[in-house]
Amino acid sequence: MQAYKTISIVSCAREPSYLADTLRSIEEPGIEVEIFYQSKDGGQDIPALRQEYNCAIPRVYLTEKMYDEVQLNGQYNYAETLLNTKDGLILEDDVQVSKKFMQYLREVEKLIPDEKSIVTLYSIKKWNDSNKFELIKLASSHFRHTQAMLYPVPVARAFGQHILDHFGAEPYDNALRTFCRLHGTKIYAVNYSLVQHIGKVTTGLGYHHQSRNFADDFLS
Repeated sequence: MQAYKTISIVSCAREPSYLADTLRSIEEPGIEVEIFYQSKDGGQDIPALRQEYNCAIPRVYLTEKMYDEVQLNGQYNYAETLLNTKDGLILEDDVQVSKKFMQYLREVEKLIPDEKSIVTLYSIKKWNDSNKFELIKLASSHFRHTQAMLYPVPVARAFGQHILDHFGAEPYDNALRTFCRLHGTKIYAVNYSLVQHIGKVTTGLGYHHQSRNFADDFLS
């Protein structure tokens, strides 16, 4: 079993920024972070990175292609993250990571039925309160929310290319539904969310929502 140690964070220049809060929540040792950051000024000055964090941040990858429309910015930035992520563990920049994130992730990983399945680690729905991790298979049409995703790396690369091949067609969460239908890719939700959404101001693509089954609230 592979232990995921590198978290890829999709980030962009916005106010307010939640990136510092996301990084502060990553407290467990042995986790590195790679940030895929998009900014009109080239990302030369990222305020969150002036602070000290328990996690190591080995590199910031800057995405250069910019468009006027928010959705196009988001699509390109997410595609770049998918194409270059080290471990396929991708978080958006406005989440709080569970205090036992890596421990929980390893438990979830044992439940994944095959090497081609995608798992969403965030869900606003309260599936159950079984006190143990379970995976719920989703119909691709029912998929929502990309706040925290676990992709097999080959699938991440293929999905990133799919976004670029159909650039501008639809937001990337909708594009994932299309990708799964076209390729027969299975997608699962975890019954206890491994992250909590903390972004109250979005980039214009969604709304403020939070998980009703955040692991820290239910598991000791």
